Amino acid sequence: MNHQTAVLIAWSMGTAAASYGLLAAYLVSLGQAWRSSNRARAMLTAVALATLWAIVGTLFALSGHTFLLISSAVLDILRYGAWYFFLILLLSPTTPNAGNSRVIPTWLIQLCWIVIVGGVALHLSISVQLLPAGQWARVQLLQALAMVVLGLILLEQLFRNVTNDARWNV
Repeated sequence: MNHQTAVLIAWSMGTAAASYGLLAAYLVSLGQAWRSSNRARAMLTAVALATLWAIVGTLFALSGHTFLLISSAVLDILRYGAWYFFLILLLSPTTPNAGNSRVIPTWLIQLCWIVIVGGVALHLSISVQLLPAGQWARVQLLQALAMVVLGLILLEQLFRNVTNDARWNV
């Protein structure tokens, strides 16, 4: 990676780290009453993982260490997993009496976790050279694409299942 690209990546990831860090600080400042719900804790966890991912990405861009690259990739997958968990909680019934009135199918939830666990296993296997990196590069790209598509599906389900009045609050 040349110097100009590294600087651009460092600025980009640094800006993301600062933004996510400010959002995390704001969420923490809302107090214990706000953080008492599972949804709030899931959101705070997702924002904290996003902050950590951006910090590690910035450090990689500045130093070029392979360990930071692998850590950034794994944190990115975990960050997606935390956002999936938050969206799944938003799409789940809040009252225990609601029964099995889940908005999203069970297979979609299982697919989300398969993609996350499989992605972590794939990246760690390649990083410790259990799998040859060159041969598994396409699988890594497919896994990254699957994470994005699943995130879009969950967001689509969220927007589809709120009332017109509540849509602006999402």
